[in-house]
Amino acid sequence: MDFWQLELLDIFAILIFFTIVIVFNLRIEAETSERPSTYSLMFKYRHKWMQVLTTRNNRIVDATILSMLQQSSRFFASGMMIAVGGVIALMSRPQLQVGLEGIFHKDLDANTWNFKLFFVALILANGFLKFIWSGRVFGYCAIVMASISENDPNDAEMTRAAELNITASRSFNRGLRMIYFALAAICWLLGAVPFMLATGFVSYTIWRREFSSATRNALM
Repeated sequence: MDFWQLELLDIFAILIFFTIVIVFNLRIEAETSERPSTYSLMFKYRHKWMQVLTTRNNRIVDATILSMLQQSSRFFASGMMIAVGGVIALMSRPQLQVGLEGIFHKDLDANTWNFKLFFVALILANGFLKFIWSGRVFGYCAIVMASISENDPNDAEMTRAAELNITASRSFNRGLRMIYFALAAICWLLGAVPFMLATGFVSYTIWRREFSSATRNALM
């Protein structure tokens, strides 16, 4: 496809989209005491989890929680893989394109249509990779947790386990944000303006849940 078939407003919408994604990742994951996000507030609880772990002789509860986290990563990874396949399948289905043309009375170039769908597929694929890596790091965390000594608060393995837990959660949360932004990106099929409006709505939703939600207030 000739890239310059895209309108200037489309290129502007893409730049806004990527800027918001990058800024959100940096701000939400920042360890700041001024206005921490819901995600970063969980850091201290993940460290405390490993500290309490050393006081328990029976660690079935810890193993169960970690198993649930791994299962969540696998569940979302499977869902993302199906979604990627669905979007790619749409690239070979002109019926939907023709239907939208009739609704919005706008001619949609086939190459541009496929390019926009491919863009959505890339976002979903990125989320898939995040979830896969998250599940794997949770597995590493489980092994390190098993090596933590009992009643030893200075055990270096405790700190390593907490950091691995945080790393896995970081990939998991980035994968979740890719789902949000994929929903915005699919609105690009309707045009650059709907794409930007959807990106703004998704951004507001993520920002509110990370910095102004009841969940954050409870953690504070």
